[in-house]
Amino acid sequence: MKFPIFLIGLMGAGKTTLGKQLAHLLHVEFLDTDEQIEQQVGMNVEQVFSELGETYFRKLEKEMAFSFHPGERMVVSTGGGFPCQAEVLDHMKSIGTLIYLEISQAILANRLVHEKDKRPLLKRVESQKEMIEILNLQLANREKFYQCADFIVPADATIDEVLKRITLILN
Repeated sequence: MKFPIFLIGLMGAGKTTLGKQLAHLLHVEFLDTDEQIEQQVGMNVEQVFSELGETYFRKLEKEMAFSFHPGERMVVSTGGGFPCQAEVLDHMKSIGTLIYLEISQAILANRLVHEKDKRPLLKRVESQKEMIEILNLQLANREKFYQCADFIVPADATIDEVLKRITLILN
């Protein structure tokens, strides 16, 4: 296995929760790219999107991606759009291991219904049907990037089951 390990996938797939537990199991550092950006600019992701724009946010993600180096012993939870710039994806693949947490939009919608105020792309969603439509659109736009991962792990199970799947493929 090549470090750093990058967890990629749609918002709500469990990247941060699983990433923290995986880092603990592997005795390595954990980093959440959205949290890092929030600390860097002194705003939450929602504020960055609304006040500075998505283009600026993606620029920050790209800069962060190129700050990672081969062999850094860490697990990195990325934002959903983080690997969706070709040069970012290529850099991540060249220096580390990418794991795509694949999950159905119906399960994501159930998870995200209580978090939509924290998610800039879901803030104005009024129904679960509308949320699933947005998630389907996100997946349609991003799946070609996600499918480039070194490993695709079904993430429709419990956290413990998904963590077990990840540790099995890494060994």
